[in-house]
Amino acid sequence: MITRLLLTTLALLSLLAGVAAAQPLDLSTAPVLYQGVRTYQLSSFDRSGANADGDSRWGFTRYDKATKLMTLFEAQGPGRIVRLWLTGWKDPTDLVLTRGSDAAYKQPVLALFDATKNSANAALVGDKTTSSGGFFTYVPWDFDAAFSVQAPRMVPPYYYQFTYRQYTDVAARERSLVGFAAQGKSQTAKGSPAEVKGMGLVQKVKVTLPAALATHAGVLDGAPLQTWKLQGWFDGEATPSIDASLSGFFGGTALGEPVAAAPVKVAVGTGAAASDLVLENNFPMPFAKGARFALVGPAGEKLAASLEVTWAPDARVAAGLASGELGTLKVRSTDSGPLVLGADATLLDVKGRSGKLVGVVLESVGTRTERFILEGDDRVFVDGARSPQLHGTGTEDFFNGGWYYEKGPYTRELAGNPAHLVDAQGDHTFQYRFLLPDAIPFGDSLRFAMEHGRTNEEAGTYRSTLFWYESPKPNAVLTDVFAAGDAAQASAHGFSAENSTPQDLEAVWLGSGSKATSHLAGVVSGNSRFLVALDPANQGALLRRTTDYSLANQSARVLVDGVFAGVWLSAGPGTSPGAMFADTEFLVPAAFTRGKAHVEVSLEPVGSWSAFAYEVFSLQ
Repeated sequence: MITRLLLTTLALLSLLAGVAAAQPLDLSTAPVLYQGVRTYQLSSFDRSGANADGDSRWGFTRYDKATKLMTLFEAQGPGRIVRLWLTGWKDPTDLVLTRGSDAAYKQPVLALFDATKNSANAALVGDKTTSSGGFFTYVPWDFDAAFSVQAPRMVPPYYYQFTYRQYTDVAARERSLVGFAAQGKSQTAKGSPAEVKGMGLVQKVKVTLPAALATHAGVLDGAPLQTWKLQGWFDGEATPSIDASLSGFFGGTALGEPVAAAPVKVAVGTGAAASDLVLENNFPMPFAKGARFALVGPAGEKLAASLEVTWAPDARVAAGLASGELGTLKVRSTDSGPLVLGADATLLDVKGRSGKLVGVVLESVGTRTERFILEGDDRVFVDGARSPQLHGTGTEDFFNGGWYYEKGPYTRELAGNPAHLVDAQGDHTFQYRFLLPDAIPFGDSLRFAMEHGRTNEEAGTYRSTLFWYESPKPNAVLTDVFAAGDAAQASAHGFSAENSTPQDLEAVWLGSGSKATSHLAGVVSGNSRFLVALDPANQGALLRRTTDYSLANQSARVLVDGVFAGVWLSAGPGTSPGAMFADTEFLVPAAFTRGKAHVEVSLEPVGSWSAFAYEVFSLQ
């Protein structure tokens, strides 16, 4: 059994820097890889696979004719809404919030995004002026058992995204707010390469160069920020963990435009000379033996720039990396080349590792000045899921903007559009989003894909830089799987289901971006039960079910070895474009599974329950 070095005792927890619930910008949580946490998203994306993302058919999970309220968000179990983004609403209106069994209360929509009404959290909110067309808030809403958000029925075009986290239990939520802060005194290494020996945490990487040189006469092609890279090696590795363009590593600045993000700063006049362009990246970077950073450019070129690395020693880092509680920072810039029509562009594909995604910087290069390339949706697939756990409504929406950044470039603490330029290559939109409160953890794989245009019909190029923390040890291991419609597999798992009706379906996968179909056999039933295998050293479990998404809002009580463990809700739109497959998940607390090689799962649905396959992941 892997020792959970940083999380298992109060004595060790006291060594870590506590992060309050209202401090989502604290970088100390970034390198810590917690178990029992998943990130999901409910949004108004077009379930049919087309581009009508603001169509009212997809803008709710339920509609109550009596109250005339539509439910925009609902979830069961311990959770936290970490981000709400939308483009607008039918004004004036309130949101109706209900937490568990508490009485519903009303929340004026405008107040959510008004910095003057959120002075303590001004950095966490924005409206269409400060976020260039979008409204966002990162002020969290916690819930222990259930939460719903309702509103009067809106009319299109209104787009929204609720990004939220679910946890095995409330304790897992509290652990996820605990960061890792270096204990030693900060030191600085200079030069290229800049080398650090020992064990500790890199706290800042800083590059300074003449601002005039960075702009390169205003031409992107050949500009140092585009052609030069920052590379970083940790603990003697042969291949750099960090291999990124200067533009990408420092938030998507194109030709030295300012960036004022929480982890990244770009500004003129903050160096030794008033004309200096100073670029800073403050993501924590753990290392056990040493670290080395270098500026690398095209062969034969020299760059009048300085490189400084600030770090602090900490004797706990090696054990944290070895146990998988801390991750190594990975940063990779990629040029897609000509985008393939009809297919998403994959910006990141990590396999056989655990970790979490913490940043996306994207230069969208479209061939048309109408900027239709920005219509593309983001899709995030975690741990082999065939439908995305997060599905967006448009490229600029992912970066907290709206309407193709209708107010022009902007820079905020967690997202921004630093630059928009047009040259002979095309229309360049530079965007960043740093996922701190809404980091996306993964147990053994993550694929981040971006559509280009309404349905992948726009030509162009994606130049992306992805930031993620990674451990070589998977912490979600597939320990069982069976097809509910396969008699032999069902029998081997003791599967039984009341009022069972066979379901034989040929369908596409929800939100996959593909028109390819699968043929699966399953059942629609009432109460059911089955046995599943676990690693006895588990720290909880994740159940995944493949279901027919057209059966909206399936809900069931989950019992593990006869004890109630929570409600499994598969929230979906009140209308559906037809049958389609979707993967939906449920987290089981360690109290129900720890030390057990097998458990019996019983499901007591309200109404119909569709199941084609079950997968079981043991959380490590």
